Amino acid sequence: MSFSLKNLVYLHQVNPIHYIIDSAPVVLASVAYGIGRYVSNREKKIQTNLKHELANTKKIADFSHQLIQGNFNIDVVIDDKSTQDTFLKLKENIENSVEKEKITHWTNEGIALLMEVLKEREDSPEKFASKVISVLSRYLQAFQGAFYQVNYPETEEAYLSLLAGYAIDSMHLREQQWAIGEGLIGQVAQSGKTMYVKKNLKEPPHSHSHSGKKSLVLVPLIHQKKVRGIIELAIFDDLQPYQIAYLEKISDNITIKLY
Repeated sequence: MSFSLKNLVYLHQVNPIHYIIDSAPVVLASVAYGIGRYVSNREKKIQTNLKHELANTKKIADFSHQLIQGNFNIDVVIDDKSTQDTFLKLKENIENSVEKEKITHWTNEGIALLMEVLKEREDSPEKFASKVISVLSRYLQAFQGAFYQVNYPETEEAYLSLLAGYAIDSMHLREQQWAIGEGLIGQVAQSGKTMYVKKNLKEPPHSHSHSGKKSLVLVPLIHQKKVRGIIELAIFDDLQPYQIAYLEKISDNITIKLY
């Protein structure tokens, strides 16, 4: 049979397998091309995912390093929100733990300083009160401090008088008396509760105090359910709750020593 288009068509009609043979290269090439595209896209996707994972790993490593260094003013942005939230929660927990440790250390150090004063033997309540108010004023960075006692005469009304002062005219104030309920110290003596006044004071509580101070704290010294004295501190900065808690905690030790 001679080669011609007619004979070629006839050959395919007689034996259809030739259609498969003739189309096989095209089919195989298409399949190979499809597989190649699939493999190439998969490799690109794997490379992209790997880059993202490496970037996230670096972010986590940098974030962890900053936490170890005590730097909590940082955030971490990770593609996986669940992982990101976990690390941010971890940061919050570590930060709270560090802050609690600082507060505990500050409180214990302040108690130790006061205990040194309490161990000493003094000839008079005035000398003891002077040391106490000096230690407390310096430790809390107060610019003024006063230690008052509440007097309970048998035939007169109870009143307050100054035992010792820090950075005030204590000699002049020792001649003064304040009735229970009079002024801020009188109110604390009456209520037996700590008073904390924040920001600028429009009315100075006593003649030694001046307007413009940032905060004033008054802590009662209570013994046998009676207010026996008052610690007053004037501070430029706002007091933190743990600082007030410290003053209330050591007030019992001061009262026991003095009364």
